[in-house]
Amino acid sequence: MVRQLKAADSIGRLASKLRTYLRPNVLVVDEVGYLPLERDEANLVFQMLSKRYEKG
Repeated sequence: MVRQLKAADSIGRLASKLRTYLRPNVLVVDEVGYLPLERDEANLVFQMLSKRYEKG
């Protein structure tokens, strides 16, 4: 997921990729924290989670 978000961001398609993670009613995110995230990667994950939260 992080790699997909980062790749989409690098080509200006982040909004589109974020929408794919907003569609499911339930999104299971496993092994968060298993590998350390760089600051920009953590920010992308936060954006996705924040948008899901705002969507309700």
